[in-house]
Amino acid sequence: MIKISDDSVLLCPLCGKDTTHLDEVRVSARPEDDEPNEIAVDTGTGRVRTHEDIPAPMGDRVHEGRRDRIALVGWCEQCGDTFALVFTQHKGATFVEAVRSGVTAGS
Repeated sequence: MIKISDDSVLLCPLCGKDTTHLDEVRVSARPEDDEPNEIAVDTGTGRVRTHEDIPAPMGDRVHEGRRDRIALVGWCEQCGDTFALVFTQHKGATFVEAVRSGVTAGS
């Protein structure tokens, strides 16, 4: 679940603290049910990598879905863990999930 404070500050989905950083955008771009083109954008440098071997993080509800998936990858100063806010297009709906990512920005 994506959590925000009363002041609309993003809270870490793992520990609930408000010291989060979003460092990378991961996109799994694809027409319906085709093979995805994995794209990564580093938010600090603007570097764009396409046709990545590592897929964008995915949520537990629909996993990779049938179409596009966008993940905002971040980390928390307090717990030190990485997480992803995942938006997955699947059968006419967009699912929104927060997951432990296991992806380090720039990798």
